[in-house]
Amino acid sequence: MKNQLFILIINRLLRANVGLADKMAKLTGKTIELILIGAKFRFEITGNFITETENTEPNVRINIPLSASTHLINPDQLKTMKQIQIEGELKIGQEFLQLLSQLHPEDLLYQHDNMILGIITRKLEKLVIMVIDYLKLLISNGLYSSSQYLQYESQDLVGHYEIEDFCNQVDELNSRYELLNKRIARLRNI
Repeated sequence: MKNQLFILIINRLLRANVGLADKMAKLTGKTIELILIGAKFRFEITGNFITETENTEPNVRINIPLSASTHLINPDQLKTMKQIQIEGELKIGQEFLQLLSQLHPEDLLYQHDNMILGIITRKLEKLVIMVIDYLKLLISNGLYSSSQYLQYESQDLVGHYEIEDFCNQVDELNSRYELLNKRIARLRNI
């Protein structure tokens, strides 16, 4: 079941990414077993698409652990590529991973025949972009306002040396008060 769903998703993505389907045709006849974060998917590449296969031995086994699953998003990182294990025909495995990393899921949004659905999809995309831009603006303004507040309010804050000077002046005033009290007491005794 999960194998069929995976194949359906990849085939839909390949249909949406026309140039990649032609590149996939170069791997025709090859069987690949992809172990993605513990889930096994076995399929054969036939023409521009992939089909399910259970009986044939795979030409290549690709194991992508959870720590390296970002390779599909950011394929240029050597660190993630070292964690991916490829058994069998190395070149085929590398080509297939390169194709997967070039898939653009956003192209799938526009692959439909219904004109109304197309309008709704575009409006939804514009709405999401507008909300993201608004949030960026809100965060930017909030940070700017916070920095302005701190900049002006920090002038009211007292530094260490000013506090020490104030304490010294209070101590001096206290000692002068005590001295004055003693002089007044002496004058009363006379």
